[in-house]
Amino acid sequence: LKCRVLRLAGFLLLIHAQAFAQQLPIDVSTVVDGYQDDFDGTSLNPNWLVAGEDVYSVASGMLHISSANGDPNHLLYAVPGYDDTVQEVLARIRVVTFGSGDGPRGGVAVGVDPGSSQGINLHFRDNGGRSMSYLDDLRSWGPSQGFVWQPDVWYWLRIRQEPDAASQGGVDDVFAKIWQADGTEAEPASWQSIWDYTSFRATR
Repeated sequence: LKCRVLRLAGFLLLIHAQAFAQQLPIDVSTVVDGYQDDFDGTSLNPNWLVAGEDVYSVASGMLHISSANGDPNHLLYAVPGYDDTVQEVLARIRVVTFGSGDGPRGGVAVGVDPGSSQGINLHFRDNGGRSMSYLDDLRSWGPSQGFVWQPDVWYWLRIRQEPDAASQGGVDDVFAKIWQADGTEAEPASWQSIWDYTSFRATR
């Protein structure tokens, strides 16, 4: 994965390589309450916390993530003021190389505990066919979205955890979207996949 991080939304983390003038996520050019890192320089700034194996490097204004052993592995933005109830991440990601089967996975996460490195993930997968899948670390896979992603294509991913979200009917907890980030495709107006996991598991 290659990405670049910018600070946006109500604890939203925007990861991207460059903005396009045509179709942009709704947060671009707005003032939001969140965190940002432009990945300038050659090393991670000290607000980043590696939870798991350190497979992260910075070059050319991007965060590069290589294959890791162990499970789970996360790179966490660790600063005071984090909202432990509602989190949202917006990321612009390109998969360069990817294996197949149950093991290979990668994407973005919310609600990650820095001690256990466990949280709620939205993963690229290629397990009998390419898709996007939720994963509640070391507890269960969640719903899959039959989005046939391609290597070497930039995508926007948005994931939000808001347990029993009142604005969404008071039942579901996790919401996600994915769309092509080449400047020609607008952000989908509605969440493309949702998950009610707190009806049978503790909230992350």
